[in-house]
Amino acid sequence: MDKRWLLPIGLALAVGVAIGVVAVTAPDSRTVVGTPTLAAVASPPVVGDCLLGGPDGPFPIDEDTGEGLVSPYSRSFGVCDGVRYGEVTAVVEGQARNVDADGYPMGRLQADCDSALAEYLGAPDPVSMSSDWWPSFTDGSFAVGPDPRQARSDQDWAACLIRPPFWGPDGREGQVGSDGYTTVGADSVRGQWSEQETRDRLGTCWYSDGISGDLTTYCGDVHDGESLAFTAGDAYGSVAEWTAGCRKIAAAVIGRDDPTLGGAISLAAYALDGDGNYGPITESVFLTASDRVDCEARPVDPGQVLTASLVALGDDTPPLAPR
Repeated sequence: MDKRWLLPIGLALAVGVAIGVVAVTAPDSRTVVGTPTLAAVASPPVVGDCLLGGPDGPFPIDEDTGEGLVSPYSRSFGVCDGVRYGEVTAVVEGQARNVDADGYPMGRLQADCDSALAEYLGAPDPVSMSSDWWPSFTDGSFAVGPDPRQARSDQDWAACLIRPPFWGPDGREGQVGSDGYTTVGADSVRGQWSEQETRDRLGTCWYSDGISGDLTTYCGDVHDGESLAFTAGDAYGSVAEWTAGCRKIAAAVIGRDDPTLGGAISLAAYALDGDGNYGPITESVFLTASDRVDCEARPVDPGQVLTASLVALGDDTPPLAPR
């Protein structure tokens, strides 16, 4: 299966710009003729580098046309200090062709990037968890290839990256640019999987205000549910298959044989129906490969709420509290 259609992030990769002999008119009207000297072509990034960008980010977009601007110098890789747009989790040689125009890894590169993301975090390998589902913490996986100058220098690689969590330390809300990339903080997530705060920042949690429906929130705050994993709408057929598949991936993601935590948590596959309503899958809901389905965990008791992410909970006490 291919998850790139399930998570559009709206990137526009920069393309090349022509260079050559130029004539520049100086302020005193003298004409200076010469050949500009180009900066050296950058080497491929290495694991641990951060994706950096110019004033408009690494993937500037024309506000009028929505298309990518021609600027091969808009992005670079370097030390993770200050504003950054992702951390390099792996560099795979010979895979530039498997990065699509929206920054999604395709084919085998997709699994390689998901596994690299988990290794970078110190998390279990999502590829070994299921062949049908993607744990929600892999939502932040993306890839970039060589810039136009690097490509013309015969560089052929794909850099797998993890986006910075939308939620900053202590649950403060991050900053999101027009390209959909978060730029919060300068703290690295490398090797931080064992920290509950990291899993709360990477989690996909929501609460209901009774008016606007389900609203995304920091998993370390009080919330009504969590998406543990997602998949494409053609992964299963019957409701029974969806329920069994959701329960199986939930056990792997939570790290517990009984993912209901002794009957305290309900698990179900959720998707949008034909009328745009989000809810548990029923036999009447028609789904295709382009539809996203989430494995949702919610307290069985309506008088209870979750207070932390369930991801990698293991045998710890369920994070439940009175509403």
